[in-house]
Amino acid sequence: MTNTVRRDWIKRQIIKGNIEIRTDMILTDDYAYDNSANCHESKEWNIADIKNFTDHDFKYKSGYAYKNEDGSIKWTMLANHYYTIRLRKTA
Repeated sequence: MTNTVRRDWIKRQIIKGNIEIRTDMILTDDYAYDNSANCHESKEWNIADIKNFTDHDFKYKSGYAYKNEDGSIKWTMLANHYYTIRLRKTA
């Protein structure tokens, strides 16, 4: 059984408002800036908003997503954008 998650499924879940996201790392070619900005890492979970993405974000050849044992999903949008996402808990 594979742990790969289809990125079109992620897109649909974001549109439905079912995904929380946090940034693990975004790298640029300015290493000093990346270091000073802590690679844009966020500790907080936020509700993913489809307005923050483009169709290409779900289709780049270098992108992938896979499910962790805890149910969270590691999503690499590009070779330099790393996120953790999870399904929102509903009451």
